[in-house]
Amino acid sequence: MFAKVAVAIAASPTLEALLAESKRLQDLLGSEILLLHVRRDSEQEEEEFLREAVNNSRFSPEKTQLFFENGDPAETILDFCKKQKVDLLVAGALKKENIFRTYLGSIGRKIIRAANCSILILVDPSEQPNPFREIVVDGSEHPLTLKAVEAACLMGQKQQASHVHILKDIKLYGLTMAMAAEDSEGIYAEQRRNLIQAEVEHVRKYLQQVNTEGLPLNIKIISGKMGFEISKFARKVEADLIVTAGPQKKLGILDRIMTHDLEYLLADIPTNLLIIH
Repeated sequence: MFAKVAVAIAASPTLEALLAESKRLQDLLGSEILLLHVRRDSEQEEEEFLREAVNNSRFSPEKTQLFFENGDPAETILDFCKKQKVDLLVAGALKKENIFRTYLGSIGRKIIRAANCSILILVDPSEQPNPFREIVVDGSEHPLTLKAVEAACLMGQKQQASHVHILKDIKLYGLTMAMAAEDSEGIYAEQRRNLIQAEVEHVRKYLQQVNTEGLPLNIKIISGKMGFEISKFARKVEADLIVTAGPQKKLGILDRIMTHDLEYLLADIPTNLLIIH
């Protein structure tokens, strides 16, 4: 699924940690790693520093390349990923670093919306990477939901995850309005249970198309704003990774900022985030 991985790097305090995280992905997935530094001008000293850091990271030489490109960061990264036919773009920085807000600001939003590849945002990368033990995946209706679940299960199997939590939303507004006139809590509760069970069966049905061998799965039916609920649930279970489908590229006038559920996650990102395109 992620045979070719691009990693955006810079001479920042988290460079070695980001390289360590990338090395772990290479070891886990057998991926080819393309390390990309976008510069606006010639930076000979920084280039030498980055080369030395990469050489010290013990990547597989035959599966690792380092690239230096000039230009606008977002456009250059997007063009590079398209030209190299990248499957996954990795970016990471400490929350307190300005570069973190850069990735989640105008540059990041442009990349997230326009990228042809999936994107992994690493929050607080470490030189001793922690495995993704608790994985939360957005199972709401979307053309890429099945692919998101496949990615979550792949990561879970590679790292022997403790749980893969699949969150599916349910709309109870219609039920609440329809049952209001009945004035019967018992009938409402029964209908609610039936709706929830139907959603659970729906998730189980599409899980039959995914390799879930050896994974402890937890199907969680929720109501409310999906992005907010995912963020809240991720904090509750101390998740290491959230997997969600990416925003659709053709947006209506009211959705041009970006899909609202993803906005909730990016506004206060609780953990590492894998966006599937």
